[in-house]
Amino acid sequence: MAKAAQAKKIETAFEPVVEFNKMMVETVEAVFNMQMESLQTYTKLGLDNLNASLHVRNVDDMVAFAEKQKELAQEASDRFTSDAKALADINTRLVDETRTLAENNLKTAMAAAKAA
Repeated sequence: MAKAAQAKKIETAFEPVVEFNKMMVETVEAVFNMQMESLQTYTKLGLDNLNASLHVRNVDDMVAFAEKQKELAQEASDRFTSDAKALADINTRLVDETRTLAENNLKTAMAAAKAA
């Protein structure tokens, strides 16, 4: 029985570590997925722009291509802003979850100390 009680204490002691590791893995996965999606978007923007440049044959085509560059710059700027916000949201979530985990662990430790 003593071994079972000791095993339970060890398991309880490591619960916060396991929870924190889960949060970190989820955060890394979210950042990775966001980066992959961004990479695909930026790559498509760049390749589409390169392909469009291949169709410039005269002055009118050049003017149209130049006008399209303004739209492309705005689209890229909007995407940069969106990506920055998404990354900030992921960070905020991690900070909030970590704070909650720490507060809960402190309460648990205080209760255990009082019970002992």
